[in-house]
Amino acid sequence: MELQAFGFMRFLATFGPEPLLLPYGPGRGLKISVTPAARTEPDPDAASILVVEDEVLIRIVIANYLRECGFKVLEASDAGEAIDIMNTDRSVRLVFTDVRMPGQLDGFGLSHWVRNNRLGVPVALTSGDSTKGEAARKLCQDDPFFTKPYDLMEVVAFIRRTMVDQERKD
Repeated sequence: MELQAFGFMRFLATFGPEPLLLPYGPGRGLKISVTPAARTEPDPDAASILVVEDEVLIRIVIANYLRECGFKVLEASDAGEAIDIMNTDRSVRLVFTDVRMPGQLDGFGLSHWVRNNRLGVPVALTSGDSTKGEAARKLCQDDPFFTKPYDLMEVVAFIRRTMVDQERKD
């Protein structure tokens, strides 16, 4: 599975043989390469990962990859939707969020909300702007930060370590 953006086209090759071509605005570039994961079924009672990303194609790639790795995944397109989910679904044990999103809160604001309202739920921040990493460390008490394009295997390794650490604390 590979997601790329350059020029005026975005390419998304799904698990099928044909790539999907979609128009994309100029001036931005992105590439996410995915090594296929061994498919495992999530435990229906398992803790959930909440993926918050306004770019639908990026959200689909990361959410589907995490599902392929056996995680139960919930999706939100902005911080407001993420908060609504977290207020109704207590299974969320980790939030993986973009920094720049539309709405009243960005990823930094969502991180603060989670810290104040869902104690013990870790937040991992991501952005295509690598300068946001330093801001994340200053504003969000050292929340982990992944610069796009991120290595999905590193993201999965981080999530697994975090879930193990949480189980030890419980």
